[in-house]
Amino acid sequence: MLANAYAFANGGRRLTASEILSVTPAALEALLVARELGRGAVSPQAIKAVTSLIVTDRDALVRALESAALNWADGHGEAFIAAVLDLIPAIAHTPIESSVCDVGNLWELCPPLAASLDLPQIGSDIKSRGRCEAGLGASLSDALKRDIIPPTRGRVPELQIFTQLPITDLEAQRKACSLFPKRPLDLDTQAAAQFEWLIADRKGDFSAKAWAATSYALVERSNEFRPDLAAKLEAIRAPAQMREVFPAIAFPEVVWAAALHVVANTPSSTGAVAALREIIAYCPIIVRRSLVLAAVHTYATN
Repeated sequence: MLANAYAFANGGRRLTASEILSVTPAALEALLVARELGRGAVSPQAIKAVTSLIVTDRDALVRALESAALNWADGHGEAFIAAVLDLIPAIAHTPIESSVCDVGNLWELCPPLAASLDLPQIGSDIKSRGRCEAGLGASLSDALKRDIIPPTRGRVPELQIFTQLPITDLEAQRKACSLFPKRPLDLDTQAAAQFEWLIADRKGDFSAKAWAATSYALVERSNEFRPDLAAKLEAIRAPAQMREVFPAIAFPEVVWAAALHVVANTPSSTGAVAALREIIAYCPIIVRRSLVLAAVHTYATN
């Protein structure tokens, strides 16, 4: 059934809960391999067919994802996030038929998935709200006030200052922010996220400037968002003259825009998944945090 779904872009019949538990690990592997091998040529219809097999029963999906994350070779890191990115827009696309079971363990294993599953329920399930706030590391009202990216308007951008520091100083500051495991919206997490990508860029692991330039269309497609989300994106965009002087300054806002496309399941979500997968091996913290914060702004203000 899984092979048919990918090959013929047809999900077929609805799976039972036990079948979802059985099929999910193979489905995640298939999504990961399809993205790795297909690059930009992967069929959105095939991806949709595979994801639609396992998102119909959310209780079964949560149990399957918890099991898969624990058994994954790198369940807390880049590989698992890369594998499940395609599930996030699929979750947004699938109506909630009943309250999801306890997602508490998934908040520990994969916060972006937990946020996408738990946050839509906060208006109808008081337990869900408590889980979300514990998992986020902030109340929902505080989460909505957290900086989406380091501010770039009204003063010299903080990131530009840090780019002038020796890489040893950047690594020391990143280490100081990462001494203990952090929840997605703990205050140190944003600092750790920025130091992580700045260091990777300085070391030549990837080019923040090149990635931001290639993926900047995701920012320009803000018309695909709800008006309030489009306004938030516009408010954090670095001025054009600043991007000309310091092109990498656009990197955090492009990551945020990509995350928002994924969580909101816009027409650009497939391209946004591909864009995030390109950088997740080098800077997973900013990808995870952006996805979680995108879910907060998508669902807590809806």
